[in-house]
Order: sequence, then C-alpha cells, then structure tokens
Amino acid sequence: MTSAVSAVLITMTCVFVPVSLLTVWVHDIVLDTDRYVATVARLASDPAIEAAAVHRISEVADVRHRQPCRALVRGAGADR
Repeated sequence: MTSAVSAVLITMTCVFVPVSLLTVWVHDIVLDTDRYVATVARLASDPAIEAAAVHRISEVADVRHRQPCRALVRGAGADR
C-alpha cells in the first residue's frame, strides 16, 4: 500500500513540476507586455531600423503584388 501511494505521488510530482514551471515561465516572460514594449520601443524609434523595416515590408508587398494568383491563372487557362 505504501509503495503504491509513493509511486503515485512520485508520478504526479514528475508530471506537475514541469507543468508548473512552464506556467510560471509563460506568466512571467511571455505575458509581460510591458517588458516587451519597453524593449521594442527603443528599436521602433531608431531611424535606421525603421528604414530597414519599411524597405523589407515594401519588398515583400511588391513581390506579392507582382505575382499572379495561381487560382486565377489556372481559371483563365480553363476558359480558353
């Protein structure tokens, strides 16, 4: 009886300790939006980073705009 209870308690401990550590990490690190904003605010106000972001976003938008939609191309070929 005692060994069965010990085995159950050890198993529960092995399951719940990692879950609790993950929960604490998510609460303290991932959900801390004030910390994220404080970190990123300095980057967002840097003109070099802002220019790089605008350039990269413009490149991606331009590439997506120039590529025809495959479904429309297939549909246009089927009509002919």
